Amino acid sequence: MVIKQNTGGGKTAVGLLIARSTLNEELGPAVYLAPDRYLAAQVRAEAAQMWLAVTERFDDLAFRSGQSMLVTTFQKLINGQSVFGVGGDHRDKLQMGIVVVDDAHAALATTEA
Repeated sequence: MVIKQNTGGGKTAVGLLIARSTLNEELGPAVYLAPDRYLAAQVRAEAAQMWLAVTERFDDLAFRSGQSMLVTTFQKLINGQSVFGVGGDHRDKLQMGIVVVDDAHAALATTEA
C-alpha cells in the first residue's frame, strides 16, 4: 500500500494508525521506519500525543508481544548487522506483521548508499 499526501497532510498519523490496526488484528509486530533519528523521535512524540504505545528498542517486551510499535530508523533494518536478522539463520530473525516506511525516497537513497 502506498499513501501519498502533501506535507502536513497527516501521513505520520495515518501510518501510525495503520500499524496500530495491524497490532489490533494480531498480525505480528509493527515497525515504523523513519529516515533518521531526529524524525524517528518526532514520530514517537506524535504517537504519544495520539496515546499510541511506541518504543525505540527492538528488545522491548511490549513491542515483542504486540503491545507497542517500534519506531526506529531505516538503518536498523538494512544494515549488515540488522537487529531483524540477516543471512540464512532464521532462529534470531524477528517476524514482522507490518513495516511502515516514512519517506520512501529517503529509504531508497539509504539503501543505495
